[in-house]
Amino acid sequence: MATIIIFALIVLGVIFGLSRMRKEKTSGCCASSSLEKEVKVSDRNLDHYPYKTLFVCEDMICENCTRHVANTLNKFDDTYATANLQSKQVTVYTKQKPDVPALQRALSQAGYPARLMH
Repeated sequence: MATIIIFALIVLGVIFGLSRMRKEKTSGCCASSSLEKEVKVSDRNLDHYPYKTLFVCEDMICENCTRHVANTLNKFDDTYATANLQSKQVTVYTKQKPDVPALQRALSQAGYPARLMH
């Protein structure tokens, strides 16, 4: 009897796992039905941003994650950020010398700790 219960629990775990994987594949890891709205940056001309900082953020696993990361940084004044899911790279362009600890703190608070690329 105990073997049947254990087997049933394993089957339920596999079914739940497969269901979760399918949900993540169709709607992202955040399991939301739609992507987060993009924070619009008024100045997208990279010639206006003399500083460029690169981060690696391993916790981005879907397009919604990349948008959330970019939005978090794009809320800073005079900042334009992009995130790339394949490379796990976050590129931050700033008009003034960047406050790297503040950028990292904001990402960490958003749930996406990042390390500075050298």
